[in-house]
Amino acid sequence: MQPPAFGLPLLPINPRPVAADAIFNYAWQIWKENLGLLIGVTLTIGVANYAIALPFSGIQALLENQGDKEAAVGVMLLGQLVVNIVQMWLGIGQVQINLKLARRQPAAFSDLFGGFGQFLPVLGASILAGIAFFLGFLLLVVPGVLMLLAFWPFYFLIVDRKASVLESFSVAATITKGNWGSAFVLWIMSVGIILLGCFAICIGMLFAAPLVSMMFAVAYLMMSGQLDPYYTYPTYAAPYQTMPNYQPSPPK
Repeated sequence: MQPPAFGLPLLPINPRPVAADAIFNYAWQIWKENLGLLIGVTLTIGVANYAIALPFSGIQALLENQGDKEAAVGVMLLGQLVVNIVQMWLGIGQVQINLKLARRQPAAFSDLFGGFGQFLPVLGASILAGIAFFLGFLLLVVPGVLMLLAFWPFYFLIVDRKASVLESFSVAATITKGNWGSAFVLWIMSVGIILLGCFAICIGMLFAAPLVSMMFAVAYLMMSGQLDPYYTYPTYAAPYQTMPNYQPSPPK
Protein backbone atom coordinates (compact mmCIF):
# COMPACT_ATOMS: atom_id res chain seq x y z
CA MET A 1 0.00 0.00 0.00
CA GLN A 2 1.03 3.58 -0.53
CA PRO A 3 1.54 6.12 2.30
CA PRO A 4 -1.51 7.38 4.22
CA ALA A 5 -3.94 9.67 2.44
CA PHE A 6 -4.35 12.22 5.24
CA GLY A 7 -0.74 13.11 6.03
CA LEU A 8 -0.70 11.60 9.55
CA PRO A 9 0.81 8.20 10.36
CA LEU A 10 -1.89 5.51 10.48
CA LEU A 11 -2.13 2.69 12.94
CA PRO A 12 -1.30 -0.72 11.45
CA ILE A 13 -4.13 -2.96 10.29
CA ASN A 14 -4.82 -5.38 13.14
CA PRO A 15 -8.25 -7.01 12.62
CA ARG A 16 -10.39 -7.72 15.68
CA PRO A 17 -14.01 -8.70 16.35
CA VAL A 18 -16.19 -5.74 17.37
CA ALA A 19 -19.78 -5.69 18.59
CA ALA A 20 -22.30 -3.68 16.56
CA ASP A 21 -23.47 -1.70 19.60
CA ALA A 22 -19.94 -0.37 20.25
CA ILE A 23 -19.76 0.79 16.63
CA PHE A 24 -23.16 2.46 16.71
CA ASN A 25 -22.58 4.20 20.05
CA TYR A 26 -19.33 5.78 18.89
CA ALA A 27 -20.77 6.71 15.48
CA TRP A 28 -23.76 8.31 17.22
CA GLN A 29 -21.41 10.38 19.37
CA ILE A 30 -19.38 11.61 16.40
CA TRP A 31 -22.59 12.28 14.45
CA LYS A 32 -24.03 14.44 17.23
CA GLU A 33 -20.83 16.43 17.72
CA ASN A 34 -20.45 17.22 14.00
CA LEU A 35 -24.06 17.33 12.84
CA GLY A 36 -23.78 20.70 11.08
CA LEU A 37 -20.83 19.65 8.92
CA LEU A 38 -22.33 16.24 8.14
CA ILE A 39 -25.69 17.69 7.13
CA GLY A 40 -23.94 20.30 4.99
CA VAL A 41 -21.97 17.58 3.20
CA THR A 42 -25.09 15.47 2.62
CA LEU A 43 -27.08 18.46 1.37
CA THR A 44 -24.28 19.53 -0.98
CA ILE A 45 -24.09 16.08 -2.57
CA GLY A 46 -27.86 15.99 -3.05
CA VAL A 47 -28.02 19.50 -4.52
CA ALA A 48 -25.08 18.79 -6.85
CA ASN A 49 -26.76 15.66 -8.19
CA TYR A 50 -30.03 17.51 -8.73
CA ALA A 51 -28.34 20.51 -10.36
CA ILE A 52 -26.56 18.23 -12.83
CA ALA A 53 -29.55 15.99 -13.58
CA LEU A 54 -32.04 18.85 -14.11
CA PRO A 55 -30.65 20.30 -17.39
CA PHE A 56 -30.19 16.81 -18.84
CA SER A 57 -33.80 15.99 -17.95
CA GLY A 58 -34.95 19.19 -19.66
CA ILE A 59 -33.04 18.39 -22.84
CA GLN A 60 -34.33 14.81 -22.78
CA ALA A 61 -37.94 16.00 -22.48
CA LEU A 62 -37.44 18.46 -25.34
CA LEU A 63 -36.04 15.76 -27.61
CA GLU A 64 -38.88 13.38 -26.74
CA ASN A 65 -41.44 16.06 -27.61
CA GLN A 66 -39.73 16.47 -30.97
CA GLY A 67 -39.95 12.73 -31.56
CA ASP A 68 -36.20 12.11 -31.41
CA LYS A 69 -36.33 9.09 -29.09
CA GLU A 70 -32.78 7.85 -29.74
CA ALA A 71 -31.21 11.22 -28.95
CA ALA A 72 -33.37 11.46 -25.81
CA VAL A 73 -32.10 8.10 -24.60
CA GLY A 74 -28.51 9.19 -25.32
CA VAL A 75 -28.95 12.37 -23.30
CA MET A 76 -30.51 10.41 -20.46
CA LEU A 77 -27.59 7.97 -20.35
CA LEU A 78 -25.04 10.78 -20.57
CA GLY A 79 -26.74 12.65 -17.74
CA GLN A 80 -26.78 9.56 -15.56
CA LEU A 81 -23.09 8.98 -16.26
CA VAL A 82 -22.17 12.54 -15.26
CA VAL A 83 -24.27 12.31 -12.10
CA ASN A 84 -22.62 9.02 -11.13
CA ILE A 85 -19.14 10.43 -11.70
CA VAL A 86 -19.82 13.49 -9.55
CA GLN A 87 -21.53 11.40 -6.88
CA MET A 88 -18.55 9.03 -6.70
CA TRP A 89 -16.08 11.92 -6.52
CA LEU A 90 -17.98 13.65 -3.72
CA GLY A 91 -18.58 10.30 -2.01
CA ILE A 92 -14.82 9.81 -1.66
CA GLY A 93 -14.55 13.22 -0.04
CA GLN A 94 -17.41 12.36 2.29
CA VAL A 95 -15.61 9.20 3.42
CA GLN A 96 -12.43 11.18 4.01
CA ILE A 97 -14.37 13.58 6.24
CA ASN A 98 -16.00 10.72 8.15
CA LEU A 99 -12.68 9.00 8.78
CA LYS A 100 -11.09 12.21 10.00
CA LEU A 101 -13.95 12.92 12.38
CA ALA A 102 -13.96 9.34 13.68
CA ARG A 103 -10.24 9.66 14.38
CA ARG A 104 -10.84 13.00 16.12
CA GLN A 105 -8.84 14.81 13.47
CA PRO A 106 -9.83 18.24 12.17
CA ALA A 107 -12.11 18.03 9.13
CA ALA A 108 -13.32 20.84 6.90
CA PHE A 109 -16.10 21.19 4.34
CA SER A 110 -13.43 21.66 1.65
CA ASP A 111 -12.34 18.04 2.22
CA LEU A 112 -15.48 17.03 0.34
CA PHE A 113 -13.78 18.02 -2.91
CA GLY A 114 -10.50 16.17 -2.30
CA GLY A 115 -11.36 12.84 -3.84
CA PHE A 116 -9.65 13.13 -7.23
CA GLY A 117 -6.57 11.17 -6.18
CA GLN A 118 -8.52 8.00 -5.39
CA PHE A 119 -11.20 8.35 -8.07
CA LEU A 120 -9.87 5.87 -10.66
CA PRO A 121 -9.04 3.09 -8.15
CA VAL A 122 -12.44 3.54 -6.48
CA LEU A 123 -14.13 3.47 -9.89
CA GLY A 124 -12.37 0.27 -10.92
CA ALA A 125 -13.03 -1.47 -7.61
CA SER A 126 -16.66 -0.34 -7.56
CA ILE A 127 -17.27 -1.74 -11.04
CA LEU A 128 -15.64 -5.04 -10.06
CA ALA A 129 -17.61 -5.20 -6.80
CA GLY A 130 -20.85 -4.26 -8.53
CA ILE A 131 -20.50 -7.08 -11.05
CA ALA A 132 -19.57 -9.61 -8.35
CA PHE A 133 -22.40 -8.58 -6.02
CA PHE A 134 -24.91 -8.56 -8.88
CA LEU A 135 -23.95 -12.08 -9.93
CA GLY A 136 -24.02 -13.17 -6.31
CA PHE A 137 -27.54 -11.85 -5.78
CA LEU A 138 -28.68 -13.56 -8.98
CA LEU A 139 -27.56 -16.86 -7.43
CA LEU A 140 -30.44 -17.07 -4.95
CA VAL A 141 -29.32 -13.90 -3.07
CA VAL A 142 -27.30 -15.68 -0.37
CA PRO A 143 -23.92 -15.60 -2.20
CA GLY A 144 -24.38 -11.88 -2.80
CA VAL A 145 -25.08 -11.24 0.88
CA LEU A 146 -22.02 -13.27 1.89
CA MET A 147 -19.78 -11.35 -0.53
CA LEU A 148 -21.16 -8.06 0.77
CA LEU A 149 -20.42 -9.05 4.37
CA ALA A 150 -16.91 -10.20 3.44
CA PHE A 151 -15.69 -7.41 1.17
CA TRP A 152 -17.53 -4.17 2.02
CA PRO A 153 -14.41 -2.45 3.57
CA PHE A 154 -12.63 -2.47 0.18
CA TYR A 155 -13.87 1.07 -0.48
CA PHE A 156 -12.42 2.43 2.77
CA LEU A 157 -9.07 0.72 2.18
CA ILE A 158 -8.68 2.46 -1.18
CA VAL A 159 -9.67 5.87 0.17
CA ASP A 160 -7.87 5.59 3.49
CA ARG A 161 -4.80 3.49 2.64
CA LYS A 162 -4.57 3.98 -1.12
CA ALA A 163 -4.71 0.23 -1.57
CA SER A 164 -4.72 -1.27 -5.04
CA VAL A 165 -7.98 -2.72 -6.33
CA LEU A 166 -7.11 -6.39 -5.77
CA GLU A 167 -5.32 -5.69 -2.51
CA SER A 168 -8.35 -3.86 -1.16
CA PHE A 169 -10.53 -6.96 -1.51
CA SER A 170 -7.90 -9.25 -0.01
CA VAL A 171 -7.36 -7.05 3.06
CA ALA A 172 -11.10 -6.44 3.40
CA ALA A 173 -11.63 -10.17 3.85
CA THR A 174 -9.16 -10.23 6.75
CA ILE A 175 -10.90 -7.28 8.41
CA THR A 176 -14.37 -8.80 8.22
CA LYS A 177 -13.28 -12.25 9.40
CA GLY A 178 -15.06 -12.71 12.73
CA ASN A 179 -17.20 -9.61 12.08
CA TRP A 180 -19.85 -10.92 9.70
CA GLY A 181 -22.51 -10.95 12.42
CA SER A 182 -21.78 -7.35 13.44
CA ALA A 183 -21.73 -6.22 9.82
CA PHE A 184 -25.08 -7.90 9.19
CA VAL A 185 -26.60 -6.13 12.21
CA LEU A 186 -25.23 -2.80 10.97
CA TRP A 187 -26.78 -3.33 7.52
CA ILE A 188 -30.16 -4.10 9.13
CA MET A 189 -29.86 -1.01 11.34
CA SER A 190 -28.95 1.08 8.30
CA VAL A 191 -32.10 0.01 6.47
CA GLY A 192 -34.18 0.96 9.51
CA ILE A 193 -32.49 4.35 9.87
CA ILE A 194 -32.92 5.15 6.17
CA LEU A 195 -36.59 4.14 6.29
CA LEU A 196 -37.15 6.42 9.28
CA GLY A 197 -35.48 9.23 7.36
CA CYS A 198 -37.77 8.63 4.37
CA PHE A 199 -40.87 8.59 6.55
CA ALA A 200 -39.94 12.03 7.94
CA ILE A 201 -41.05 13.70 4.68
CA CYS A 202 -37.61 12.80 3.27
CA ILE A 203 -36.12 15.74 5.21
CA GLY A 204 -35.05 13.16 7.73
CA MET A 205 -32.63 11.80 5.15
CA LEU A 206 -30.39 14.80 5.85
CA PHE A 207 -29.94 13.32 9.32
CA ALA A 208 -30.23 9.59 8.56
CA ALA A 209 -27.81 9.35 5.63
CA PRO A 210 -24.77 10.85 7.42
CA LEU A 211 -25.41 8.64 10.46
CA VAL A 212 -25.36 5.50 8.31
CA SER A 213 -22.24 6.71 6.50
CA MET A 214 -20.52 7.39 9.83
CA MET A 215 -21.49 3.97 11.16
CA PHE A 216 -19.57 2.17 8.43
CA ALA A 217 -16.56 4.49 8.66
CA VAL A 218 -16.36 3.69 12.38
CA ALA A 219 -16.94 -0.01 11.68
CA TYR A 220 -14.01 -0.05 9.27
CA LEU A 221 -11.71 1.66 11.79
CA MET A 222 -12.73 -0.51 14.74
CA MET A 223 -12.76 -3.84 12.89
CA SER A 224 -9.33 -3.09 11.38
CA GLY A 225 -7.94 -2.30 14.84
CA GLN A 226 -7.29 1.39 14.14
CA LEU A 227 -9.86 2.60 16.67
CA ASP A 228 -10.36 0.97 20.05
CA PRO A 229 -14.09 0.41 20.72
CA TYR A 230 -13.53 1.09 24.43
CA TYR A 231 -11.69 4.40 24.11
CA THR A 232 -12.93 7.67 22.70
CA TYR A 233 -9.59 8.98 21.48
CA PRO A 234 -7.31 6.78 19.34
CA THR A 235 -3.53 6.99 19.62
CA TYR A 236 -1.39 8.03 16.67
CA ALA A 237 2.03 7.18 18.09
CA ALA A 238 2.37 3.91 16.16
CA PRO A 239 4.37 4.18 12.93
CA TYR A 240 2.72 3.50 9.61
CA GLN A 241 3.17 -0.07 8.46
CA THR A 242 2.50 -1.63 5.08
CA MET A 243 0.14 -4.56 4.87
CA PRO A 244 2.65 -7.33 4.01
CA ASN A 245 4.28 -6.86 7.44
CA TYR A 246 1.20 -6.86 9.66
CA GLN A 247 0.38 -9.76 11.96
CA PRO A 248 -3.21 -9.96 13.23
CA SER A 249 -3.40 -10.42 16.99
CA PRO A 250 -5.73 -13.12 18.35
CA PRO A 251 -9.15 -11.94 19.56
CA LYS A 252 -9.22 -11.00 23.21
